[in-house]
Amino acid sequence: MALFMAAMAVGSLLSANSARNSQMKAQAADAELQRARLQSARTRGKDTLSTNTSRMRKATQKREIAIESNRVQAESKFDETFAGSGISGASVNELDREINSSVEKNKYENIQALDDQLSDANKSYGDQLEDINSQSKGINTTAPRQDVLGDLTNAASTAASFGSAVGGLSKSKSKFAQGLSSFLSL
Repeated sequence: MALFMAAMAVGSLLSANSARNSQMKAQAADAELQRARLQSARTRGKDTLSTNTSRMRKATQKREIAIESNRVQAESKFDETFAGSGISGASVNELDREINSSVEKNKYENIQALDDQLSDANKSYGDQLEDINSQSKGINTTAPRQDVLGDLTNAASTAASFGSAVGGLSKSKSKFAQGLSSFLSL
């Protein structure tokens, strides 16, 4: 009978260990899934930044081309207007400088707009990565706590329950199981 009680105790310990191993596997799988999701978010953020940066640069180039096109048209109209009019000298040079100054100002503002947009996009991406890294640190990777004393107490209780259920134990065997259970619960 003592052999059966020992087998029940060992079975209880094995069951507790199996449950802990299952919990560890589930926790590891969950951590892996969370890491995969965060990596996917990093990749999406990087792709979005790259796409938006490319679009910003193309828009800046289009504005630059439009500025140059407008300058050429303005100079053409300027030349056409003053051709054969007899107006020349300082007033024509001043108007020409005014057109060039306006073009340079527009080009500078265009570059500044691109710099501001790129700066905002990079800051947003950096903030997103910081949030992702913070979430990554919060992933629980600690192993479930092993309660050896609790497992042994449960094993002794299981063996004692089995012994009392069988009923044919001598008093000394029953007292041994109860003593072991009491000792382990201290």
